[in-house]
Amino acid sequence: MTKIGRAAGWAALIRLVVFAITVPCLTTLGAQEAVRVPATKAGALTGLAYDSTASRPLAGARLGLIRVDDPSQLRTVGADTAGRFQFDSLPPGRYLVGADHARIDSLGLAQLTLLVEIRDGATTTATLCLPSIRRLIAYRCGIGGMADTSGVWVGTVRRAIPDRRAVSGTVRAHWSEMVATARGLTLTAPYRQAQTDSLGRFFVCSVPPGGLMSVRAWSGADSSGFVDVDVPKNGLLLRDVYVAPSVEDGDGALRGAVRGTVRRADGVPMDEVRLSVSARNLEVTTTANGGFVLNALPPGTHTLEARSVGYAPLRTTVDIIGGEVLALSLEMEKFVALDPVKVRVDRLTRMQGLEDFNERRKGGFGYFFDPAQLAQINAVRVTDLLRRIPGISILPGNGMRGIDRIRMRGGAAFGIYCEPQIFIDGARIQMEDSNIENLLFTNDIRAMEVYNRSTITPPQFTSLDGCGAILFWTGPRR
Repeated sequence: MTKIGRAAGWAALIRLVVFAITVPCLTTLGAQEAVRVPATKAGALTGLAYDSTASRPLAGARLGLIRVDDPSQLRTVGADTAGRFQFDSLPPGRYLVGADHARIDSLGLAQLTLLVEIRDGATTTATLCLPSIRRLIAYRCGIGGMADTSGVWVGTVRRAIPDRRAVSGTVRAHWSEMVATARGLTLTAPYRQAQTDSLGRFFVCSVPPGGLMSVRAWSGADSSGFVDVDVPKNGLLLRDVYVAPSVEDGDGALRGAVRGTVRRADGVPMDEVRLSVSARNLEVTTTANGGFVLNALPPGTHTLEARSVGYAPLRTTVDIIGGEVLALSLEMEKFVALDPVKVRVDRLTRMQGLEDFNERRKGGFGYFFDPAQLAQINAVRVTDLLRRIPGISILPGNGMRGIDRIRMRGGAAFGIYCEPQIFIDGARIQMEDSNIENLLFTNDIRAMEVYNRSTITPPQFTSLDGCGAILFWTGPRR
């Protein structure tokens, strides 16, 4: 926290003398009782600052203490690595003690405060701590948040410029779930969306603990990229998102860079690793010492991908700040050797999908795009691929959500627009909001086939409403 921010925090603590806002430790979210000790003379306060969300002390927290009947006097001390603190030589009276720490800010909580009473000759002991994860989720998301199946994403939307200032905006998260229906297993794409408060802070409830989400943020015309984030198994995800306006190629001063090295798990540098950032059609390879540089990158939160033959693809989220260079050290893992039969089944399944693609292409019905054609088109968005196909319309989204909807002319009623069936690697996808951009990056698409009316759609991909279908096949294009 900056000096200005810290001063504002202590000023708020002084205001809390009149109206104290407390965050409880382990028990309830109500106010805490004052700690009283028998009266003698002299006085001191010792205590512990503790983070129940991480089950560890709030090491290095700053503690402030003010007397209720004389708020002009402020004393501060720092907690040690064990979170312990002490105030000595305190005149008897009632005091308000508060804790300030970056962890408290990251959780979007008010300053931890506790009302204590110091009596002559006695030492008062106090504990200031953050609530447990379950109680924090219930506090932000309602009592349903107490369930182990519900998580929360907490963060701040910031501008991707050197001062990293917070801005108001919108955040959105989506993920995939398999749902059993009368027609069998269906892959669904639930999503959650939240607005920030005036300080840029947001709380996205009901996210899947231990799951993978694709997230994006925007503030007016500024936006981040679509990035994948893992929700911890404990259900608490702390992640800020950086947004920026689109930057033209000539605006080099507003762009950022990523520089680093790629190594094996044993520390040996890796050469010929291909690296790219989702926001720009640029790929570089590592040198003999494992080094790489990605220059002139659009600012904001984006996904960096590393690929090498024989190693598992690596995806990591990067915050690119305009005019700055981000230093990274990446480590790639070898593919785990699997049972030969299992590998063969997986290969045959993927090969079968592409073989069927080629067979249907020979039939002459529909529109087909193979890896070479997709690479030549070099589309940034999935909807950019679809705009060129007769019979498909991309309807712009309304308001800040900015969701482009895919529609085909046709369906059960003549002359109306209908929503086509979407299939990814042969599985039908059910989307809550029809936003295909949340499901796929264009460089993940290996092949695509489009049937713009029901009369030419293969039977296994038809729908009851008589609309057409769009099939995406994923994987590397090489």
